[in-house]
Formats: sequence, structure tokens, C-alpha cells
Amino acid sequence: MHYKNAPITEALIDIRVELPAEFGFEQLQGMKKLVAAEYPRDETFTMAMATISLLPEVQASTQHKKMGLKLWSVGDKQVFQARLDGFTFSRLEPYETWERLRDEARRLWDIYRGFAKPTRITRVAVRYINQLNFPGNRVEPQDYFKTFPSLTPDLPKELRDFGPFIMSLRLPQPDLRVLW
Repeated sequence: MHYKNAPITEALIDIRVELPAEFGFEQLQGMKKLVAAEYPRDETFTMAMATISLLPEVQASTQHKKMGLKLWSVGDKQVFQARLDGFTFSRLEPYETWERLRDEARRLWDIYRGFAKPTRITRVAVRYINQLNFPGNRVEPQDYFKTFPSLTPDLPKELRDFGPFIMSLRLPQPDLRVLW
């Protein structure tokens, strides 16, 4: 099903991997050249760690490590992340089609895989982030949805009126032989 005005603000494909021990951030930099025409703007991901020890005396230390690149397409509608722990391709609004998302993710994955040479894939995920804007100050989910987060009416009103709502569903995917 394809909606003319899909409420998708971001659709992404994420693949987490283990890389060879000798592969580091500097090797990721080489990927920039291969996609520079389509993804000219880049940012560096940095992981920061802080350690505090209380015994035998108070000590603190920090550590910073470059973990990856975030590459933005011309027009900033697509984002390619090449990291030391994996790969992510995102399409920001307006969402186009699954086929376009899949095909560009596959093209970029092939580049990432050729450069990084992962030794193992540990996770594959697809995520759609939707934003639904409703009129008025009060929304009853059942007026708009067949499936929605539901709280017991026994809770006091001030505990029931909250948002945003988040719901996660894990559904079987028999054609892929994946069951949760």
C-alpha cells in the first residue's frame, strides 16, 4: 500500500556489524570519495566515555573515539552513516517508495561492505518514523486508529492525558522465516 501523503518523517535500514580488528576510522574516510557527488556534506560521529572511580580515592577520566561518518545528500533528504559498528541509510520526508529506499540502501551497503569487509552481521532493522498531526487539544486514539496504545480507565485523568504515544509491535514474518 502506498499513501499519497504518507506521515513518514524518516525511513531507515540499519545493519549492525563486527569489523576486522585492524579496521579503524581512517579507513572509513575513503568511502567519502566514492559518494561525494551524491553525499557532499559530512559529519564525524564521536563516542565519549566517562569513568568515575570512588575507591580507594576519587578519580575521573574521559575518552573520545571517532566512530563513524554521517554523509548528507544534496538537498539533505538522504543520510548515509558509515560507522565502526555498522551502516545506516535514512530517507527523510518526503518519503518516496520502499523500492527507492531499498535500492539506494543496497548500493551504499555494497560500498560499505567492500570497504569495511565486515566479519559478521549482528542485526538488521527497518524502521519507519511517523508523525501524525491532529486538530485540537485532545485526541482519542480510537477515533483515528484500529490499533493503539491503551491505558486502563482506572488511572486518574491526569495520568492518562499524556503524549507523544509510542508503540512497538513485533510481528512474525513467515516469508522470511523470522518469528519473534
